[in-house]
Amino acid sequence: MTTTSPIFTTTYESGGSTQPMPGLYVNPERSRPPAQFEALLDGELNPPFIVDFLSAALTHEQCGRHLYRSVAGRTNNPMLKSKYEHFGDETEQHVLILQELISALGADPGYVSPSARATEKLDHGALEATFLLDGSLDVMTRELAMLDAVVLAETVDQANWLAIEQIGTELPEGRAKEALVAAAEKARPQEDEHIAWATQKRAQLIHLQATRPLVTGMTATAEAAMEWFKGLFAA
Repeated sequence: MTTTSPIFTTTYESGGSTQPMPGLYVNPERSRPPAQFEALLDGELNPPFIVDFLSAALTHEQCGRHLYRSVAGRTNNPMLKSKYEHFGDETEQHVLILQELISALGADPGYVSPSARATEKLDHGALEATFLLDGSLDVMTRELAMLDAVVLAETVDQANWLAIEQIGTELPEGRAKEALVAAAEKARPQEDEHIAWATQKRAQLIHLQATRPLVTGMTATAEAAMEWFKGLFAA
């Protein structure tokens, strides 16, 4: 594993490149048309699409790191904060794994595909939603909104790594196959843990509010609700 610091938002200043499209100007030195990727993977499968997909997967992990930093800093529950920080550190490693994988396949980790740009917009929307009406929401609603964002992010993460693994199994023996499978083997177990935990905690919060009217009543006193929530999930 490289010790190079991962880039969490690829920009022009960080060396980013992209695919020229109608309505999108790209400086020639940063232009990456699909034809540049056709010879990758020894021409097996659909290299231009795979490179575009890996770019989107990388962008999603980068946005995921931003998400975990944000929710870890705003949650009122110590256990949730600890998990968010831990999963955020693992997400940072997934960024590095994908950067190394893309380089191993002969592509540019700084390439931002059209699907990556769409991914960034979607992910920013999910993070932004956790801030909307923040001051007018009760503690439980705010915490559930943050867990919703985590569940959404981790659902896509898990699906991306499954797809990476499947692409690897479709390739003939060689360095590209080994790189894809090895990357998935590093990240998938952690992603499985992330989504399982987030889904469970979301279900617990929903069940708690649905079955205990007292919880709803406590929100009338914000300070009392805050203190109560801090102790929730304590061992």
